Parts: sequence; C-alpha cells; structure tokens
Amino acid sequence: MRPNTLVLGAQAWIKLRNTPKVLQYILSRASTTAGDVPLRVNEQLFAEAFGLDNVVIGRAKYNSAAEGAAVSSNYLWGKSAALIRVEKTPSPRATRTFGYTFRFGTIETREIVDNLRGVRGGVFIKTSHSDSEFVIGGGDTGFLYTTVVS
Repeated sequence: MRPNTLVLGAQAWIKLRNTPKVLQYILSRASTTAGDVPLRVNEQLFAEAFGLDNVVIGRAKYNSAAEGAAVSSNYLWGKSAALIRVEKTPSPRATRTFGYTFRFGTIETREIVDNLRGVRGGVFIKTSHSDSEFVIGGGDTGFLYTTVVS
C-alpha cells in the first residue's frame, strides 16, 4: 500500500526541513496550491511536494531525570520516521490502514450526587466509553525508520 502520512520526531524534522536538497526542491518553486512559497519549509508544503496527505511532527518532551534531580528533558518521539497508510474512514474488511480505534457505543456521562462533601454537598462527574485499538492493515501498511538522523 502506498503510504499517505509521514510521522517524524522533532529532531528528524529539524534536520530534514533544513537539508539543502529539500530546500532547493521545495523553495525553488514560484508558487504552490496554497499560494506563494513561504520562507521556511512547513509540514503542509512538505506533504504537498511529496504527495502525502499529512505530515505529523512529534514535538512532545518528557523529564528523564531521576525524581528530585534537576530537569533533563528529552524528546519523546526520538529520531525516528514512519511512513504509514491512514484511511479517513477505514473498514476493517475492505480497506488497509495502519491503525484504527474502534469505539463501542457512545460516550456516557453521569452525575453522582454526594451530600456528605462540603457544606452543601458535591457532585462527581463520571465519563466513560469503550475503545479498542488495533493495527488492522498488517505488515504492508507502514514502514518504520529508526535513528534517521545522528
């Protein structure tokens, strides 16, 4: 299956968007379908240039230091890249997509009154739903490249 989504860690994205060949290929155009070419390569321009529907950048960080030590933040997504096939409305039998979250029923919200809390009592709000997440496309719906930058 032809991938339509590129998922990159922030470190890989920074290196990729500043690569001279990528800059020359994308920024040498007079215009794009979105208008004039911007001064910097962005996700939309990169997706359009390479025939992708989406480019997703993982910019999340986490504190990797021991508890009580000084903060040491690292990128959660690392230096990886994944090319995957993502269908907007997949059917588990008819389409091939990398992953899908199946939701059973609807989101249910309940109010639970607790008269013992505080002076006038209180209310708890309980929200619940049932999800099941699956990789439904098999081995040919995505490619993972680890440590794409050094």
